[in-house]
Amino acid sequence: MIDRRPVLLCSALFAGCVVDAELESQTSGIAVAGPWQPAASTRAIAATQHVTVVEPPAVSPLGRCTSTNAFACSCTHPACTPAHSGTRDLNTFLLRRYAFLRAGGTYCCRQNSATTRVPTLSVHATGRAIDLMVPMVGGDADNTLGDQAANWLVENAEYIGIQRVVWDRAYWNGERGFGLLGSASLSHTNHIHVELSVAGAARQTPFFTSGASMSTTCTARCDGARLIRTDCTSVDCASTGAPCLAGPPPSCGSPPPAEPAESRLVPGAALPAVAAAAAPGRFTFVGPHRLFDTRTPEGSARLLRSGAAGPLTPGSSATFRDWSSLGLPSGATGVWLNVATIGVDAPGYATAFSAGQPRPPTSTVNYVAGAANANATPVVLGASVGVTFEALNSAHMITDAYGAFSPSGAGLVPSGPIRVLDTRFDVALASNTPRAIDVRAPAGAVGVVASITAIAGPGGGFVTAFPCGAPTPPTSNINVSPGAIATNTVVSMLGLGGQLCLLSNVETHAVVDVTGFFAPSSGLTYTALSPQRLLDTRQPTSLFTGRLGARQVIELPMQRVPGMPASAVAVVANLTAVSASGPGFVTAFPCGTPVPGTSSLTFPAETAVGSLTVSTLGSGSLCVFSNVRTHLIVDVLGVWTGAPTTPVAPPDSPDDGDDVAPDAGIALVDAGPPPTDAGDPVATADASVDAVGEDAATDAPVLTGGCGCRAGGERPPGVSLSLGAMLAIASLARRRRPTAAISRRSSLPG
Repeated sequence: MIDRRPVLLCSALFAGCVVDAELESQTSGIAVAGPWQPAASTRAIAATQHVTVVEPPAVSPLGRCTSTNAFACSCTHPACTPAHSGTRDLNTFLLRRYAFLRAGGTYCCRQNSATTRVPTLSVHATGRAIDLMVPMVGGDADNTLGDQAANWLVENAEYIGIQRVVWDRAYWNGERGFGLLGSASLSHTNHIHVELSVAGAARQTPFFTSGASMSTTCTARCDGARLIRTDCTSVDCASTGAPCLAGPPPSCGSPPPAEPAESRLVPGAALPAVAAAAAPGRFTFVGPHRLFDTRTPEGSARLLRSGAAGPLTPGSSATFRDWSSLGLPSGATGVWLNVATIGVDAPGYATAFSAGQPRPPTSTVNYVAGAANANATPVVLGASVGVTFEALNSAHMITDAYGAFSPSGAGLVPSGPIRVLDTRFDVALASNTPRAIDVRAPAGAVGVVASITAIAGPGGGFVTAFPCGAPTPPTSNINVSPGAIATNTVVSMLGLGGQLCLLSNVETHAVVDVTGFFAPSSGLTYTALSPQRLLDTRQPTSLFTGRLGARQVIELPMQRVPGMPASAVAVVANLTAVSASGPGFVTAFPCGTPVPGTSSLTFPAETAVGSLTVSTLGSGSLCVFSNVRTHLIVDVLGVWTGAPTTPVAPPDSPDDGDDVAPDAGIALVDAGPPPTDAGDPVATADASVDAVGEDAATDAPVLTGGCGCRAGGERPPGVSLSLGAMLAIASLARRRRPTAAISRRSSLPG
């Protein structure tokens, strides 16, 4: 989500505080005239740094400030928290490293001191900011001293986890680089303001995990692609595409040949043909109903197996045909499923397809060993009304049914995409407590199609969508690992008041983007296609080849695909990101419209992650935007055709359309070489209603420090998921975006 609020700043000293008298009397040289002016070498390194900026929430409606005075702790807000462990440790490290610095403080529950259109908390209030007092010379900043520390912080921002540095009338922002302050009253000439990323505050960046934060000397070594020096500074070799060589001495190797900045359209590339796999149909909600779970003997027995019971194994298949408990409508030709896989011993992918047909050249869901990932998919019923499942490597599978296609039922009403919920600016989903969501349904709508993203805190788990007022079903839609992020498309009936309810088994943040509704009055029908891989940018002969560039948009001419119905209005496709340069997100939207403030797929660095999308076409084409460099796979499964009803117009939105949120989750550990289909999948939490997770214990309160005087006391009651929930939108990727890509970022995600 976009946030164009001015840079979050912290004023120099709070009224009534006692400050070390030496700070105003020390001199060490001649101050540089004008604002902070980093050297060319610092700017060159800074251009390779990228840290996701996570802003604090608005003061209201959850809290209030008795004063807008930035020099007093005056707020009551559930997001206020004492300084986190990473904040405290970095503060100690910097005071030890630079003897001329003095502590200015870390925490105060107060409003942002900058002028904002919506009053927001200060980053100090969330326990992620530090003030470091610097001597002054003749009433001006002593750049001879202050620049040393400010430059070092920027050069090591990714390594440490620093999202913003403010010093001497200028700032560096982890997403948009250097800039000048717009207000002389916030000049910061006597102190450096440092903001940690969510991951940095939680001590999850290499600076902390390698032990550098506890010492001023380190063992020179390679930490993945990052070179750690003896003075505990570092350089990300991958920022130039080079490997880190162990040595001795360790060093960055030679970078490989430069990769093109963007995916390139291949002139004359042939588009693969598609063919209808079933007669056009309408949609009817059934279930939600759990069809089988191979982790239990009785669940596994519901499948007809070519191999042994238990997990699916390579070279074998499993077919489901017993729909008696589901109540399929008469003449059903296909079903809408949610498939979750839990890898047993190796990464891989699984595919669901029509029984009796060859396995298509597509994938349904990717997985890793010991973790689960879920994805929705429509599947045509094959021989003997069956659906077959195969897996590349051993994996347990859990499958739930949500709807069916038949001659009768509802049609699709295209919409948006429209963002209707983002709890990062509200309150997280409470554990086992339904949250009702107004999806802004039009009159006559009986169901909704939405892309839902779960942003986990310390406890991973699962999220279930269902109509408000109905019992919570024994199914799940999204599985997510601790500190990770996952997206899936959900279809659900609407409940009381036309609302959709979400329930998470652990406290979790969620983002909901609506892409359509179901209504009996809609004239659109669904045509299932034989699954076809339309795009794979890893292949030189694909329509586009090479990784998408950061903020690149590509156009897929759906109505030019051979065999595509001419009246196609919306497409159902699986999007898979592979070998991304960093955590990111992809958005599918109708061509001819601006990039919306929504997302269709979120993913960590390097791994392969897929998510289904139901997206409207614009002038017969589907456009796809990526905010980071990534390979992209698009598998087409079906289209909605006919004369469309009037699409639902997006209402006024807090997004201003320049960027897409949520940003990608925390990068997971690389899982080795990619399997044949789509590479290493993202790790997620166990799939099933019996998964259990708890929030991690919070750090002990810190009662001192922080941009002036600080109010003491325990952490306020009712604290929403703060640091843990936001870990999934912190950027921890080992491999980063090229300089050119970074320079194109122009706004702050939410």
